[in-house]
Amino acid sequence: MTWTIAWFDFVRRLRTVSTYVYFVLFGVLAGLWMAAAGGALASARVSFGGDKVLVNGPYALAIGIAVLGFAGVTVIGSVAGRAVQQDYEYGTYHFFFTAPIRKADYFFGRLLGAWLTLVLVFASIAIGVVAGAHWPGVDGARIVAHPTWQSFARPYLFLLLPNVLWLSGCFFVLAALTRQMAPVYVAGVVVLVGYLFAVNLLGDMENKALAALVDPSGATAFDVLARYWSVAQKNTEEIPLAGELLWNRALWLGIGLVVTLAGYAAFRTQAVTSLPLRKRRQAADPAPESARAVALPQAVLDRSTGAYLRMIPGLARLYLGEILRSPRFLTIVLGGVLMVIGNAATLGSMYGTNTYPLTYKVLDVVGGLFSLFVLIVTAIYAGELVFRERDARIEDITDSTPAPTWLSFLAKLVTLVGLQAVLMAVVLACSIGVQLAKGFTRIELGHYLFELFVLQMSGFFLLAVLALAVHTLVNNKYLGHFAVLLFFLVTAQLPTLGFEDRLYRYASRPDLVYSDLNGY
Repeated sequence: MTWTIAWFDFVRRLRTVSTYVYFVLFGVLAGLWMAAAGGALASARVSFGGDKVLVNGPYALAIGIAVLGFAGVTVIGSVAGRAVQQDYEYGTYHFFFTAPIRKADYFFGRLLGAWLTLVLVFASIAIGVVAGAHWPGVDGARIVAHPTWQSFARPYLFLLLPNVLWLSGCFFVLAALTRQMAPVYVAGVVVLVGYLFAVNLLGDMENKALAALVDPSGATAFDVLARYWSVAQKNTEEIPLAGELLWNRALWLGIGLVVTLAGYAAFRTQAVTSLPLRKRRQAADPAPESARAVALPQAVLDRSTGAYLRMIPGLARLYLGEILRSPRFLTIVLGGVLMVIGNAATLGSMYGTNTYPLTYKVLDVVGGLFSLFVLIVTAIYAGELVFRERDARIEDITDSTPAPTWLSFLAKLVTLVGLQAVLMAVVLACSIGVQLAKGFTRIELGHYLFELFVLQMSGFFLLAVLALAVHTLVNNKYLGHFAVLLFFLVTAQLPTLGFEDRLYRYASRPDLVYSDLNGY
């Protein structure tokens, strides 16, 4: 029965457009990666540690497959989480939970079906690598004419597939227990934080062992393992499952196994759940009757534009209050704070030499890394706001009210910008806290306010407008999430592919250099 459910899910996924979109996307990304590494794309450069390292040799393939596969964290979360969350969204879980299906068959069948789909999606990376290595313009001296099958198999077996395995289990458990997709996306942010934290730790050679362990992708562990390989070794020697890479894989697969088994134990296949005792008592108590009749005042309807504009602050407070009180948002903020604390350990240190934590240095590190959180929060909560009424099944009521369409849109835009301002305030507080913790008391508040709330917020505002527009036009929350995040990733990589003109790079501004001597 487990295999029957898994195969049913896998075949159903083969009939959806998103599966082929993911497949083509990762194939194209892998092809562009290899073409850029081989010199086929002007102004684009992907380096594996020197021009003599073959771009499709064992070492380069391991790095490329690991990085490209881990870039699909959002895809893994979408496929694995939706495998179980869709039953709650469409109300079909009643049929499955009352059918003669064991909990183990349902749970592991759904999970296995999602895992098979992801294996198919990421198989396109190998196809894209082969196509990109033979792209017109690639330097023939930089490629292996006939790479061995182990050069592809080992990165998949040691890096990509273990990541898909443990991440799928964690994301599936989150969706099964919370019955929502938002916690899955939050977990994806936390995983990306782990990767960025590991990369930052690797800047200090004394932390290389810790960096190799905390990186959930395994790429940092492999980098530490092969850091001192010669060019000949990188071009000919197959990657081994040993040393830091072995310990990293064992650690994260173990974490994934524990989370999956714990989630299975906590998962309940109950079609009907009983209310808590307090709510049952509240439902049993009759509502108090009014002591006396009260005459209602005569209402005068005001449908002018000014009246609707005066409603925007109230609606924005309602939307923003819901978000700020939600555990998922608090989890995102906590993840960002932990990331700041983790990076504060190496802040102000350059190759072992301590420097003062000046304001512009703190902003470069803390503000730069936290901007990833702002982008992902903007993408996620733009969709949550656009589909807020539909998720609550009250869109028929709200759409039939006489309020104009722009009222809700503007209120949600104000909410999204307010959310970004809250995150900027968190960055401000964390940055000042880092400086004070290191004994640095020259706090430049004006510099902080100008950098965070003028320079960075102007770009984030444009991204908020774009995210709301995309979700409104796509009209599907999950495809909208994917489209917005894909846009962020593509625009961030355009300069490395040779597309540097800011006229077609939306919300892009010139890089500003600041120094204590000359200012901007």
